[in-house]
Amino acid sequence: MMNNPLVSIIIPTYNRANLITETLNSILMQSYENWECIVVDDGSTDNTKFIVDYYKEKDSRFQYHIRPKNRMGGGNAARNYGFELSKGEFIQWFDDDDLMDKNKIKKKLDTIISFKCDFVISKTQNFTCSSFQSPYKYNLKENKFDLFLFLIRNIHWYTYDCMLSREVASQISFFEKMKSWQDYYYFAKMLSISNNGIFIDEILTYRRLHENSIQDNIHRSESEFHKNLLFAKFYTYKEIRTKLNLKQKKSYFKGCINHSFYLMRYKYVSNLVPEILLETLHLYKFKNVLLLVVGYILVFITGKGEGLVNKIK
Repeated sequence: MMNNPLVSIIIPTYNRANLITETLNSILMQSYENWECIVVDDGSTDNTKFIVDYYKEKDSRFQYHIRPKNRMGGGNAARNYGFELSKGEFIQWFDDDDLMDKNKIKKKLDTIISFKCDFVISKTQNFTCSSFQSPYKYNLKENKFDLFLFLIRNIHWYTYDCMLSREVASQISFFEKMKSWQDYYYFAKMLSISNNGIFIDEILTYRRLHENSIQDNIHRSESEFHKNLLFAKFYTYKEIRTKLNLKQKKSYFKGCINHSFYLMRYKYVSNLVPEILLETLHLYKFKNVLLLVVGYILVFITGKGEGLVNKIK
């Protein structure tokens, strides 16, 4: 490992001309100087390009790229493309409307080098134009970086809390078809590869809450929420199930059954149902599959059937 390794800061962006200036300024003020900042535009129609181009002229460490047209739209593809362009020994994910503490990169890099770990996690604090909110509860001081604890959300963190080695990052990628919960999928895969991480109990990121923020714009119906969560949980399960014992598999898979069952109430039959039935057969007994099928039919027709599903689980 070099004494002064390059850190790649990767930022997907979309129509953030009104906010990205503050984000880039916070990067420009970093006490650690050997970084590259790769901004990948997901198809902005405002002046985002003009602003990032200004920073490119000001400092050659900034880069501006447009997501290729042959790649799926969305932040996940932009992040993956940014990683493909990056050259850093370490990767720091970030968002286009948030702010870095001036020592964020230095403290993370010092930690990852000192402890010879694969990743470090720091804390985030939400803020609005008028106030700061309480920091997210991480539970990482009491718990280790355990894959199953992450899957059941006893521990969790934001995407931009993580800096990881290129060696680990090159083995995983963001699921480009996933509309939400992409951080859940990504970090479950990371923990299935390595749990050699360190938690820095310090706020090093400030997450902006505003009317145009991604989270504030997600006003999904309950059915849409369950569709996205089922998709994320099931595909995460497919990626990491070999890392779980049978008891953990059954415990985790209950969630997939719950979400698919819930969607039946809305007369929505997920295209994942055949795979869910097949995995139920692997984890349980044949009669449980029959009960699940009957439960699906009952809830689709009558809106009831919880009893059968509880027997399966």
